[in-house]
Amino acid sequence: MGLFKPAWMSDNREKALLAVGKETDQVKLAEIAESAPLDAVRITAVEKLTDQPTLSRIASNASCSEAVRYTAVESLTDEATLAIIAKQQKEIRRDMFTRKDARKNAVEKLASQELIAEVSCYAPDSSVRAFAVSKLALQPLLIEIARKDVSREVRCAATRSITSPTALADIAINDTDVKVRALALDKITDDSIRAEIANRVKHIDVQCRLVDYITDDVALYDIFKSKWERLAFSRDYYAALRRIKNPCILREILSEPSNAYTRIVAAANLQDQEILEEMVQPEGIAEIIAQDPGYGERHIVSVLLPALENKELQQQLAIEFARKTNDVVVLEDAKLLIDNQEVLDSLIGRKESIIDYHDECERIRTAGGLFG
Repeated sequence: MGLFKPAWMSDNREKALLAVGKETDQVKLAEIAESAPLDAVRITAVEKLTDQPTLSRIASNASCSEAVRYTAVESLTDEATLAIIAKQQKEIRRDMFTRKDARKNAVEKLASQELIAEVSCYAPDSSVRAFAVSKLALQPLLIEIARKDVSREVRCAATRSITSPTALADIAINDTDVKVRALALDKITDDSIRAEIANRVKHIDVQCRLVDYITDDVALYDIFKSKWERLAFSRDYYAALRRIKNPCILREILSEPSNAYTRIVAAANLQDQEILEEMVQPEGIAEIIAQDPGYGERHIVSVLLPALENKELQQQLAIEFARKTNDVVVLEDAKLLIDNQEVLDSLIGRKESIIDYHDECERIRTAGGLFG
């Protein structure tokens, strides 16, 4: 360049921009776009370029910043070239403080579904593939991508655009990622398909989500009987049962051999006061607690007692549990049912007494473990 460097090479931003603003020669502008020390100068030069091969070269130049490459893509019109840029490797330098991505900008300018499909399948960067998939309208390819792409982000993008309930059901059942499964399930509106998924799926998250959607009591009962019995220790095991309101189904559940909590939920939903009052007799309470010593009291107080219409009996039992329990949860649930302020006042300090009791039990247990 001789002894004196051109003005556009200056570190003085205003001076360099003034020089490039006056430049009209396309060859010189290309040199500035790839060589100027300041990005603002390079970008200004790129904005004045019209030569498509030159713009393509700059858009693919790893030594250029993302902002420069992004600007070059803005002026590109050839879709085949844009697709090539979109499929470039991640090694292209990105600016730390910019969200611009030349590859995604290239995808944004694509109109050809064939080229969008090519980028969706072959771009090495999963974020670019996902962006391309969001523009893809070819349903068979979307389904294939949702089933096979290794990236969760890409499979999510494909699932969002799939319209086939059968394909969505397959994704909800078989995808390895909880987010993809949830997206597929959220798009299914047919209860019969949801019930079919419930009978085939192995993922607990899908089973739990299904119950929130299914409104048909027969379908809910089928889920409860056929698939959920093997999940007896899952906190959502009874989610299907808790949503059943059909009296005939609830009476059928009560007539069959079952555990204490199943009978409690069915009876509470049925709202048959004769059955409820029978269950809260001393013999019934003793049976429930014997079957479920860890949670029997909690289920009685939180599910059975609130369903009682006999308020006198409800109050009597709530007070009795509040005074005798060694479970803080039972105490707090019972207090919610008690109307008598004098009784509530008498229970002040009861929670602390229960905590002290358990602390003492733990101290004795620990001492026995160490010295017994």
